[in-house]
Amino acid sequence: MSEWVVLVAVDIKQLELMYFQNNRPVPFDLKCNKQILINPISVEDWGIFGNCIEVLKIEKNEFSLEASSKKYLEFLIDLMIQDQDVMNKLLYILKYSLGADKVSIETSNNKRVLAILDDSDFIQFYIDHKEFDDIRKIILYQNIYDYDDRYIEPEIRRAIVAYNKTKYKNQTSPTLEMQKVFVISKTGMSMKKINKMAYRTFSQVYKFNVKEDLYMSRNIIKASTKYDMKEDVVHPLFEKENDVLDEIFVDA
Repeated sequence: MSEWVVLVAVDIKQLELMYFQNNRPVPFDLKCNKQILINPISVEDWGIFGNCIEVLKIEKNEFSLEASSKKYLEFLIDLMIQDQDVMNKLLYILKYSLGADKVSIETSNNKRVLAILDDSDFIQFYIDHKEFDDIRKIILYQNIYDYDDRYIEPEIRRAIVAYNKTKYKNQTSPTLEMQKVFVISKTGMSMKKINKMAYRTFSQVYKFNVKEDLYMSRNIIKASTKYDMKEDVVHPLFEKENDVLDEIFVDA
């Protein structure tokens, strides 16, 4: 008997326990009687993949009333027809996540679907609208450990962007290369080993090491007689993650 569990509906908590935290590919059963594997992305592939994953996070409801009424795959196909860059980004996503090298747009039951082709251009399997929604959700949560799929109104999203610009105005976002160098300096891991890590794991290692440095700095400050720090300094392992909405409204 296979150790894999057949997925009836996408349960992110269950997938996190069984697959995400173990860096294992997620099995997914398609309606066409084909089982596929959704693979976690490695650090060495994240440079390209991370630049393409935005095509899975487009807020279609903000395009037009017509776009908001469409399924995400139908909306994305329309974009791909108009913009080759969107097509290329989706192809990269499918290549690294599903191992699909060739894709075509076909019609099944009067609806457009994605067809994955083999080297001889024969159709291996279809992905319909509902399946694409589930696969898209799995890919995002599988690779971005703190991904949040809550819909945020455009006005609030702009406020968050403005808030972050103010909060981090004297800081810069480190590149992936800089993040890797930082982790190497903190852990002694080789570049080769880091590149083979799942990006989901690496991003947590990076963030944890940053927080640990801040934790040590705050402890030093708290111990100094020059400063009066009343709040407790909590180790990052036990620190509660801040909700971006709570932070912006409380801090504003």
